[in-house]
Amino acid sequence: MDRTQLTALTLSVLLLAGCAQASPAPTENGSSQTAGSLSLPEAPTGPNVQMDWSRLDGNKTALQPDADGGRWYPDYTGVLVPSEDYGPLVPYAGALTYSFNTWTDDSGQEQVWYSPWPTSLYGLMTREGKIVTDPVYLSAEQAEFYWQGHSTALPVLLLSQAREEWNDFCNGLRYAVAAQDGSWITDFEFWGYTTHEDEVLLYGPGGVTWIDAVSGARQDWSWGFLGVTEEELPSVVEQIMWLYGFQWTEAGIFLGTGTQTRNVQTANQVRVFSPETTEVVWMSRSDWETSLGQWNSQQWPPTGYWEDRREGDQVTLFNGDESYALTVPGLGESFSFEVCEPFAYLCDFSEEQSKCWLFRLSSGELLTECGTISFVTDPARPEYGPYLLVRGHNSGYTFYTPDLEPLYTFPDPSGNTWLSCTLRDGLLAVRDDRTFFGCWDLDAGACIFYRNLDLGD
Repeated sequence: MDRTQLTALTLSVLLLAGCAQASPAPTENGSSQTAGSLSLPEAPTGPNVQMDWSRLDGNKTALQPDADGGRWYPDYTGVLVPSEDYGPLVPYAGALTYSFNTWTDDSGQEQVWYSPWPTSLYGLMTREGKIVTDPVYLSAEQAEFYWQGHSTALPVLLLSQAREEWNDFCNGLRYAVAAQDGSWITDFEFWGYTTHEDEVLLYGPGGVTWIDAVSGARQDWSWGFLGVTEEELPSVVEQIMWLYGFQWTEAGIFLGTGTQTRNVQTANQVRVFSPETTEVVWMSRSDWETSLGQWNSQQWPPTGYWEDRREGDQVTLFNGDESYALTVPGLGESFSFEVCEPFAYLCDFSEEQSKCWLFRLSSGELLTECGTISFVTDPARPEYGPYLLVRGHNSGYTFYTPDLEPLYTFPDPSGNTWLSCTLRDGLLAVRDDRTFFGCWDLDAGACIFYRNLDLGD
């Protein structure tokens, strides 16, 4: 199997991010301010705040000035410096770049594919918006463990970079693991990862590594210890990536079939490693697939789902014993719906322009008719209920609280992009792929970070 080789323009990510780094704001005497000394521009502080972010001549003007909470370190910082003083770190999108892939086809010819979409570069900041690292990561996200249909956040961050010298089994991409508070970080030494309760398991050129997400304790097992020879390693890695994935089931971790990649379908045994016992065993392929299926069904157990029944303008949504009748005047033949209690919305996409209706389930009350609706939940605060991002008929988005109080408005993204929101522990991150990234502290009612990301023409 020919391996696609990622040669992103950012593969020397430090250089690219260095070119795109955001400088500290100048003071009145022209010098740069250090961490904690920057005064944020006036930001939205409560409901019904309208922000005039319209672009001006030539689509070149920033929506609003860049803003942050200052810099933790006065100079450009391309690595996470371990410290116990940061508090919880938050990923931010701080720069964009373009990327391309190269690979060799079956005839031996090198092929190149250029991405028409920019790639985001990420950095880390404090909850107050102080920059701890400049945007040097291709991804930065908090690890999560999924069980019984629910997600639990682990107190670690998974960071990735790509470099030309890493161009082996994973397209030049490697991961590092860091404490969420930045108190420790590993090297970029892993191709992939999985989670299990409060543990993270990773694999890379050195073998398999276990890390306790809370304490940062670590244990490593070399490929030799796991019974994988140097000659067999390329086949094992490809099988992990493309056959079963890297998953930690009750039986253990799949580490290949012992056969070449092209013949894996004929193999009747698989190698399985148990991190709990450190044993490597061979088991039948059917037993492994049974174990994998049982694990997946426990992670994502079958649950009741919502169905619909329509009679004229009335649509009844039902799930088990729950049933709600909604009246939708003028609903077309083709429509979809989503339920996020206590709300539901129906979207008519039979016409050229979609039209949506938001309802309160308990009363069947029609709350608004609009363009599109997205429910935004805070996994750290599920008791708050869903926030809503609503696009009006006349363009522009409004972000509402669970009580339907408008908090912020945003313009339509430019070009063929869309606005997206994520919310975690009271921090709202809003972005589109080509224009901006912003972060608001809902408890304080303030913008803590903002970056213009437009690459221009």
